Amino acid sequence: KEAFNALLKTLEEPPAHAIFIFATTEIHKVPLTILSRCQRFDFKRIPTTEVAGQLATIAQKEKIEADKDALLLIARKAEGSMRDAISILDQMISFSDGEITLTLVEQSLGVINEELYFEFTDLMMQKDDARIIHFAQQVYRQGHDLMHFLQGLEEHFRNLLVTRATNSTQLLETSDYIKKRYEEKAPHFSENDLLHYLDILVQHESVLKYSVHPQLILELLLLKLAHKPLSVDLEELLKLLQENPPVAGAPPQTTGSSSSAPSPAPPASTPGKKTSRTSVAPSQPPPFPVGGKPTSSPKKDATEKFEGLGKSPLPTSSPTDTEKEEEEGSSDASSLPDMDVARISQQWNNIIAAVKRTKIALASFLQDGIPYKLEGNNILQVAFDPKTSFHMSHVQKNAATIEKILKDEFQLPVKLKCIHVDFEKAGIQKQASTPEEIIENIKNKEPVLKKIIDLFDCENLDT
Repeated sequence: KEAFNALLKTLEEPPAHAIFIFATTEIHKVPLTILSRCQRFDFKRIPTTEVAGQLATIAQKEKIEADKDALLLIARKAEGSMRDAISILDQMISFSDGEITLTLVEQSLGVINEELYFEFTDLMMQKDDARIIHFAQQVYRQGHDLMHFLQGLEEHFRNLLVTRATNSTQLLETSDYIKKRYEEKAPHFSENDLLHYLDILVQHESVLKYSVHPQLILELLLLKLAHKPLSVDLEELLKLLQENPPVAGAPPQTTGSSSSAPSPAPPASTPGKKTSRTSVAPSQPPPFPVGGKPTSSPKKDATEKFEGLGKSPLPTSSPTDTEKEEEEGSSDASSLPDMDVARISQQWNNIIAAVKRTKIALASFLQDGIPYKLEGNNILQVAFDPKTSFHMSHVQKNAATIEKILKDEFQLPVKLKCIHVDFEKAGIQKQASTPEEIIENIKNKEPVLKKIIDLFDCENLDT
């Protein structure tokens, strides 16, 4: 502040023989009292072609032979600064034997020849992994700065994008020969692909810069660019969607021997005793009513289905206990709708959500259980793996709360009975609970969604 005040005093009473010229890169820090007493000129980057033209004029006056492409490369390295361009030209004069060539400038400044980038894009189109790895090793062993190589590759794809978007090479700051090369190669790429490649390169800048294994990162990056699906593959995806239209209200189909509905074998009957029976699931049961609320969407159902439930029979309660339970629930059984475990399984996530609104902890414990079997159409067995015994005991202690919710919101007047089941031995696949498990299940069940996930490379679940 004190220095600016002293300067302001000088500006208010300037010497008659002096003209002050101030230069700064931080104009925002200069007080308005100073700016108001000055003429302001904002200097901008000089276009590359003008810098190259001025260098050619200097070389001609100094009687120095210099290639046009060499001077253009010097101008590009100067990045719009005439002072830097003249400084680089002075260095090249001292290095040369009287003639400045493009090869000399490339070797002196460590600039990578643009033909190297065209070589890589050719390998990309061929998807030749062996040659791509060999190419990456060659770049690394020749001593090129890998960050400079990455930045040059970004500029290469940018030039392809500009040529493709404008159908012209006028905006490119390179030699006429390289411009012709871009005109030849740009039609082989789509704008969406080039944008995708540039996005990948920009995202990997920091990874390559701070990696302790830059050669490995470079190899993986180049292979990833080569194996990214092209936008033309979207036509195949759309065709697949048309061939497999989603059916509203129908549960997703599964493949293999796994079943979407549990079908445990009924226990052997005992002479003189009533045998517990299990309802048979219809081929496509309608969604079970959820207290007047809309049922879950087909997309959500795809992640909520259970596979392989109850593939092996399990021991039930003793005949005496079963008779007592059936006698207690006989009045409710006559009014029960026709239900089965498959339909309850479809609504299981909705049931857990309803329990969560009442008791969050109870709902989290109930998530480890799965509907297993109906006894007498009014006793619902919920299976828990032995590893979650504590959760099972907590659910059984609070069975009355869950039973009330089942009856009031889902019209299911059933009794809850928790049982131990070894999921691994019984071949039971538990519901996915993490995003990774959900996506893996979707990929296994839905070929169309698997194609989408693979096509758009959904590695980061946040995206």
